[in-house]
Amino acid sequence: MPRFILPLLCGCLLLVSFALQSCGVPPGQKLLRFEVEQNGELLLATSFDASDRVEKEQLWKEASEVPVSVEMASARVNSLEGNPLMAEIPGRVQLRILHVDRLETEAVLIGIRLQRLAADSNAWSLAPEEVARVQQAVSNPPGKLRVFILAGQSNMVGSGIVAADVNRNDGKGTLEYLARSEETRERFSGLIDENGDWRSRDDVLISYFERSGPITVGYGAGAGTIGPELGFGWTIGELFEDPVLLIKVAWGGKAIGKEFRPPSAGGEVGESYTAMFAEIRRVLDDLDHIFPELIYDEVELMGIAWHQGWNDRVNQAFNDVYEENLSCFIRDARKELGVAKLPFVIAETGMSGHEENHPRAVSLMKAQAAVAQRDEFRGNVAFVGTKDFWRDKSLSPSGQAYHWNNNAETFYLIGEGMAVALESLLAARQLK
Repeated sequence: MPRFILPLLCGCLLLVSFALQSCGVPPGQKLLRFEVEQNGELLLATSFDASDRVEKEQLWKEASEVPVSVEMASARVNSLEGNPLMAEIPGRVQLRILHVDRLETEAVLIGIRLQRLAADSNAWSLAPEEVARVQQAVSNPPGKLRVFILAGQSNMVGSGIVAADVNRNDGKGTLEYLARSEETRERFSGLIDENGDWRSRDDVLISYFERSGPITVGYGAGAGTIGPELGFGWTIGELFEDPVLLIKVAWGGKAIGKEFRPPSAGGEVGESYTAMFAEIRRVLDDLDHIFPELIYDEVELMGIAWHQGWNDRVNQAFNDVYEENLSCFIRDARKELGVAKLPFVIAETGMSGHEENHPRAVSLMKAQAAVAQRDEFRGNVAFVGTKDFWRDKSLSPSGQAYHWNNNAETFYLIGEGMAVALESLLAARQLK
């Protein structure tokens, strides 16, 4: 027997079985199937009759009145302490009502509660109070998950210091100092809540290798630092009603001439280039485990923010071909992610500000700006000048110029600047 015959016969038998059941349904009624799924696994399923004319919202009430067995979902069901008649399935769950093979209505919730018919029974139903939650979810379906990629080397990793230390220049240039200083309070005090703690945004999530969660401080090189992600996330989050995810992929000491070297530049593909896209795919493939309470309909890649250049700046050979290498990187990144003309923003390697005059530094910054001016990239690649964000060591926690003197304001402004530039690219794309 040919391989395809057996699955075909099984499918036909299922349809015949459902049709035979439907034959017993009174006129004006239809046989429906209620399903609860989690992480691709069917947990609960039952059938029930409903009127042909019933509204979709009402279907959920009727589905809740039909008992189901939780045997197949027993490992996922947690009894509520002190109440043997109630239990819950935690985490992100999908609920569906189907008629034959056609979807009637569906909803996504974070956790659902079940109600047992009797203490010694294994028959459960959707708890009455859950019906309103499901109906609300149907009326307000989840939006897209808007994904932005933040990539580069150590200054995308970020070393802006958060806590003010009086032994380090009286705390100047730290995020805490900025949030409390009269000169900068208006811009940064909103990052602190009424209890004096750092705020987080539940609508903007971040994945940075082993760290993940709502955007807040501590996603720089360590828990006490920030990179551009904070200013970027706080700014881009105001643009969308949909949830936003930042996937940050950055390592210190990497050159686009070597570690980030893209395939179309020729030669050996850089290990950081390969690792970057492997990490992006890992996160996108595992969203429901990394962010179990995230509700979304579909994923849309929105853009890439790039802050890198020091290791090409200190190598004359890499410096000479930086414009071409970065152009190759942009083209290849779009192919890797399957999005033609994916918006791409380049943050200038502008350490030392307007006073920087080293020939290789000047050459690299000109190359970064030139990429955005290429005909193929007009309207889909933007350059963000960062020299204005430089803060002297007298206003900073350190004098480490190549890491922006560890100034938190600088890192925040770089992120904010990239977000504003991406917003402009996205707006221009919508007008076309």
